[in-house]
Amino acid sequence: MKWGLVASILLPLVAATLTPYERFDSRADGITWGPCSGSSDDHIKCGYFEVPLDWAKNSSGKAKLAVAVYPATNPQRKGALLSNPGGPGGSGVSLILGYGQILSNLTGGYYDIVSWDPRGVGATTPGLINCFNSLDEWAKFWNGTLVNPEIDIRYGFTDQTDYQYFESQVPVMEQRWQAFKQVCLKGPSAQWLPYVGTTATARDLVAISEYFDGPGCDFNYYGLSYGTTIGNYLINMFPDRVGRVILDGVEDPITHADQPSNLYWGHRVESVDETYQGFAQGCALAGPSGCPLATKTSTGSGIIDWTKTLVELAHDYAKASGDDNFKSRNLVSAIHQDLYTPDQWATFAAGDFLDFYQGLVQASGSNLTLATRSMWAPPELKRQSNQDFPDYTFHAITCGDSIDQDNVTTQSVFDELVRVVKDVSPMFGGQFPQPAHYCHRWASRAVERFTGPWNHTLKNPIIIIGNKADPATPFADASVVAGYLGNSATLVEQDGFGHLSLAQKSTCTQNIISNFFINGVHPKGDDTVCPIDSDGPPLFPSKGVGASDIRNAISSNSDSSSGSDSQDLANLKAQKNNLFIAVIALAAACGILLVSLIVSCVTGRRARGYKQVGTKGALAHKVEFTGYDTGKSYSDPYDRDSKH
Repeated sequence: MKWGLVASILLPLVAATLTPYERFDSRADGITWGPCSGSSDDHIKCGYFEVPLDWAKNSSGKAKLAVAVYPATNPQRKGALLSNPGGPGGSGVSLILGYGQILSNLTGGYYDIVSWDPRGVGATTPGLINCFNSLDEWAKFWNGTLVNPEIDIRYGFTDQTDYQYFESQVPVMEQRWQAFKQVCLKGPSAQWLPYVGTTATARDLVAISEYFDGPGCDFNYYGLSYGTTIGNYLINMFPDRVGRVILDGVEDPITHADQPSNLYWGHRVESVDETYQGFAQGCALAGPSGCPLATKTSTGSGIIDWTKTLVELAHDYAKASGDDNFKSRNLVSAIHQDLYTPDQWATFAAGDFLDFYQGLVQASGSNLTLATRSMWAPPELKRQSNQDFPDYTFHAITCGDSIDQDNVTTQSVFDELVRVVKDVSPMFGGQFPQPAHYCHRWASRAVERFTGPWNHTLKNPIIIIGNKADPATPFADASVVAGYLGNSATLVEQDGFGHLSLAQKSTCTQNIISNFFINGVHPKGDDTVCPIDSDGPPLFPSKGVGASDIRNAISSNSDSSSGSDSQDLANLKAQKNNLFIAVIALAAACGILLVSLIVSCVTGRRARGYKQVGTKGALAHKVEFTGYDTGKSYSDPYDRDSKH
């Protein structure tokens, strides 16, 4: 779904309200509320909220955050509930315009439902991060590299020529990434680069919360996808201010903040093959009348095999003909994106997927036949730019947050991608480059970077929700983050497909969310595992195939003996498990001095009904700042032992 940006706020309707930030006399005293551009709902109001660009240095200037609110409808208002839809780059204003009423209904109307466009997003200043001024400028700079045109990697790097070409581009990309750093430092957004980042966004969120509920208030927050990274920063920077918080579709913050960024992509695709297995099994169960990619004899693993063949055919045809319309990357990227939204699987199978297959077969003259070989909200709002060339907001936030990476080389970035393709996801792992691949040569780090610890004891325990087969945020990350927090978190597992719990309707999960925000109640025991509604919308409607049908078919092993990819996937998972065990053993040997700390954290954890996945690194981290240093938690956005 496309979302327009809120470009302006019209006539003021409400008198300005003083905030607790009078000490910043250069800032506006409050928010002047008015109607939202592009919205016909008079109940929703929009405005701008000013905050310091650098929370420790007022002389750096100010940021101007676009804010939207769906005011509480219940007279017994409980406060403001802030939310972020993910990205990085998702528009919070668009979230309120599209789903403010839904979120209000879900939480009983007790809250002002509030969101904002974070720095680098939408109508906020700093706005969209650009390093170029036009598509021509972008294309000229990247021409002849793996960025333009993007590399098309054959399934699993099975084409040795592909691999050799990919490796030969290491010095080319090293030179170009080094030059790109200078381009960004002179580009249209150069002045903003140090001031976009998750740490500043967490401070901004607390400031907005205080605007609505007063100085020192507990904040309430519902974070989605990358919004859970904001949430993890938030609760660990301000553990004594945590009100009611839910993180849904969780990213492990250590992979974002404490590890070299070239490792990030491998985490993001850990569950995509499992999600695609669900799509393929559902298509096979629906048959040709419900999923035109299937035949009467298709199996789930057979459709996976057929897709592999189609991807390889697309690669070989595009390479031989130069026809970029049928590059395998185009198909792989489309499949990956559509796995986010299971309620669109049947439409995708009968639409873009089938069109690609038919067009490729006709163009290539292939006789490849079809696969005969043996809720209520979209998951994550995407920003929409009115420009025709790529922006770099995702890069600026991801790389601005990351640790210094002086020891990361372009060769190691390439080597890691090869590992991901071979060991994690042969089909989806080769989408290169991702924003995180730029970070070792990115132009700037944020002026403030929080790097943990991530295991604070919170004033109020939170809820963490993970979807079992999520193509973007693996359930393992939700489990790991719950492990960090111990008694300060309750983990909820939704037995569904797609990105976030919102991808499919689960009355169980919705009741947990409602009961928590309205009454502060945490689920217990078996109530922390939520099925998808059996009477909810089927994933392949014409045949009534739902998530439970797919799960039952997969778990019955009726399809386990057919299709080489199923065995390949099992082998890859076994390799990953062995590698994980080896890494943990090495970390234990190297980190013996941390045992006492880890034991003290572990012994404080509540017994829970899931298997601990591991911590992916030491729990004890410091707070890292560029230009100033402190290791404390904060009680308000200004709370700093700083001389600035």
